[in-house]
Amino acid sequence: MSSVTKTDKAPLSGPLQAQREEFRGVNEDLNSLGGGIVGILQSHQILTSQVRELTDTVKELQGRVTDLTGQLKEVEETCQEKESLNEALGSELSTTQEAYTRAQSEVRNALDEVSASKRAAEAKIRTEQLASSGTIRALQEEVKELREKTSAVQEEKETMKVLLQEASDSAYKAYEDGKRAAEGTLFGGRGEDATPLALLKKELGLADVPLQGENRRRQGDRSPLEVSQEIARVAQETLKAQKETIEALQQDLTALRKEGSDEIQKFRGIIQDLTKRVAGGSR
Repeated sequence: MSSVTKTDKAPLSGPLQAQREEFRGVNEDLNSLGGGIVGILQSHQILTSQVRELTDTVKELQGRVTDLTGQLKEVEETCQEKESLNEALGSELSTTQEAYTRAQSEVRNALDEVSASKRAAEAKIRTEQLASSGTIRALQEEVKELREKTSAVQEEKETMKVLLQEASDSAYKAYEDGKRAAEGTLFGGRGEDATPLALLKKELGLADVPLQGENRRRQGDRSPLEVSQEIARVAQETLKAQKETIEALQQDLTALRKEGSDEIQKFRGIIQDLTKRVAGGSR
C-alpha cells in the first residue's frame, strides 16, 4: 500500500537564504558608511571651528587696523600742525614722521596676514568640499544598488505567489478527478491503463506503485466500489498533503514578506539619516 505522507515545512530556498545574507551584508556596509559619514561630519565641525577662530582673528586684526588708521589720522593731523610750526620743532616733526612710517608698516603687515589667513582658510574649505562631494557620490551608488536588491526581493515574492497558485490548482484538479471517479463518472471500459485509478496514479506520479487491493482487481476479485474507495482515499490523502504544503509555503511567504518589509524600512531609515547628515555636512 502506498500513500502520500505529510510534508514537513520546507526551509527557505537557496536564493532566498542568499538574499537574506546579502541583505545582512548590505546592512553592515551601510553601517560602515555611516561611520565614515560621522568622521566627515566631525572633520567638518573641526574645520568650522577653525574658520570661526580665523574669523575672530580677522576681526581682531581689523580692529587693530582701525586703531592704527585712527592713529594715522592723528599723526597726519599732528604733521599738519607741526608743519605750521617753526624750525625749532623740526626734531619733533621728524620723530612723528618715523612713528607714521612705523604705523604704515604695521598696517601693511596686518593686511598681509589677514589676506594669507583668508586664502589658507578658503583652500582648506575647498579641499573638504571636494572630499564631501566624493562621499556623496559613493552613497548615491550604494542607494542605487540597494534599490536594485529591493526590486529583486519583490520579484522573488511574485515567483512564490505563482508557485502557490500552481500548487493550489494542482491539488484542486486531483481532488475533482478523485471525486468524479468515486461517483462512477470516469468508468468507460477503456482497458487497464485507462481506468480512473490508473489515470489518477499517473497524474500523481504513482503509476508503478501498487495500491491496496489492486492485485485482486487484476485477478477479477476487486469490485467497482473498492476502486472508487481507493481512488477517493488516495485523492483525499493527496489533497491533504498538498494543502499542508501550501500552508507551509504560505507561512514561509508571510515570514519572508515581513522580514523583507522590516529590512526595507530599516534601510530606508538608514538612507534617510545618511542623506540628512551628508546634506548638513555639505552645507
